[in-house]
Amino acid sequence: MRNVFLSAALQQEFERNGYIIMPLLSAEEVSFVLSELQLMKPDNNFNPDRPPNQPSYHLTDADTNVEYKRTAKNFIANVLASHLERIFDHYKIIGANFIIKPPGKGRFYVHHDWTFVSDPENYTSLTLWCPLVDTDESNGTLQVVEGSHRISSNIATSNVAFYCKNIEAEIVEKYSKPLCLQAGKCIVFDQGLLHHSDLNSATQPRYVMQAIVAPAEIDPVFYYFDQNAPEKGFEIFQMEPDFFIVQNGSHKPINSKSLGLIENRNKFLTEAEFIEKMRQKGWNLPIGEKDNSSLRSLR
Repeated sequence: MRNVFLSAALQQEFERNGYIIMPLLSAEEVSFVLSELQLMKPDNNFNPDRPPNQPSYHLTDADTNVEYKRTAKNFIANVLASHLERIFDHYKIIGANFIIKPPGKGRFYVHHDWTFVSDPENYTSLTLWCPLVDTDESNGTLQVVEGSHRISSNIATSNVAFYCKNIEAEIVEKYSKPLCLQAGKCIVFDQGLLHHSDLNSATQPRYVMQAIVAPAEIDPVFYYFDQNAPEKGFEIFQMEPDFFIVQNGSHKPINSKSLGLIENRNKFLTEAEFIEKMRQKGWNLPIGEKDNSSLRSLR
């Protein structure tokens, strides 16, 4: 696997846990980002009204205002440019979002992020998740399953259920860990890491700046799955730099180059299979109620 971080210590921690936590933005940078964000004008006004079974938070890429999406991505890229150079071993931004949970909204089911590399055995894309306010369980902070990256070779994309679909309740109750951060700190995680978040039960919105990064030397790809023709498997498309600005991630890409088809070998895991795969990676998963130390490395 290609190195991700310039720091050997961060690389080691990342390989073990699937994520790292580190300082990113200064207090002045956080204040600047928040002030500029308030000047942006998404169509849903940062407060989406969605059906009960849909995530009820604002995600830049899900908004219908193309100009807002372009402005937000360029702004985030500019803010992060110098930070990426000091953290990563030649990685580039392929997507960027503001994620905003209004009070009383924003629960997100257990999942891992979409696959954006054509050779996941040798490359990985990452998510950089930086809160602009302090986060804890009261306002729906990120919760992760340490070490769960790379236990499955499933392709993750839109219109495809995640391998943990049938054991989501067990993962939430037994195996996940809340990560509480001060504003300006960030979590960088492998996009194969299982994570979820709860409702924002606080009285103020929860603001997060997010970026998706990939190795600079590769072309990112988008995996499209047609539910009306599941026998075709996944069609792979080349992602242009403004892919998520102009494309709808739930639909077949328009005017993007197709790179061909691959078989859909995804499969769901039972809880027993999940536990065994985690143990094969060196993690002990005790059966019982969740606490902040429910996952213990055997290394």
